[in-house]
Amino acid sequence: MKPSQKTKSTAYYRLGERVFTFVGFRSLTVLLKKYKITTGIVLIVTSIIFSIWLCFWVMLYGGIMQAVENFQVNNSAVVWGIIRAILSGAGMIPAYIGIVIGLTLIEY
Repeated sequence: MKPSQKTKSTAYYRLGERVFTFVGFRSLTVLLKKYKITTGIVLIVTSIIFSIWLCFWVMLYGGIMQAVENFQVNNSAVVWGIIRAILSGAGMIPAYIGIVIGLTLIEY
């Protein structure tokens, strides 16, 4: 039976592997491609949301609050709080890594 014929469920051999075709999917490779695209998009969106939380809440807000709370008590904590607030943009590094991995999944 040829793979191009429409049936409910058929199996045929291609490149030494057994590949099943189902109603709605031409082959298992099409299903895996859709899965990789979906996984890539979810990874990109998740990494962007995580990095926004990391930048604004943990680094910027946390650094400002640490500097304000320790203003009269501990100068070292004030300095580290200011450094956290200044370097809050470094929290976008996980987003860049997630975007690169997600785009790699989508492309290949």
